[in-house]
Amino acid sequence: DAFFHPENYQLYLLCSPDLKWENDPMRDMPERRMELFGLFKAELQKRHLPFRIIEGQGNARLQTAIQSVEDFFAQKL
Repeated sequence: DAFFHPENYQLYLLCSPDLKWENDPMRDMPERRMELFGLFKAELQKRHLPFRIIEGQGNARLQTAIQSVEDFFAQKL
């Protein structure tokens, strides 16, 4: 909670673990991807924070993220 400041964000993009696992220094626990995704989603819901789940591969994933942000802010106008 010390690093969590929900007042700083209007929308959260929660990335689905539907991409192929690639090991790098920033990632760990490949066997727990779905579990961690569920925990992140539950925390956003518990705090009643606005979020969109981003799924898909390649450019389709990027377009989903862009559309999610555009739709969210269009509703705010």
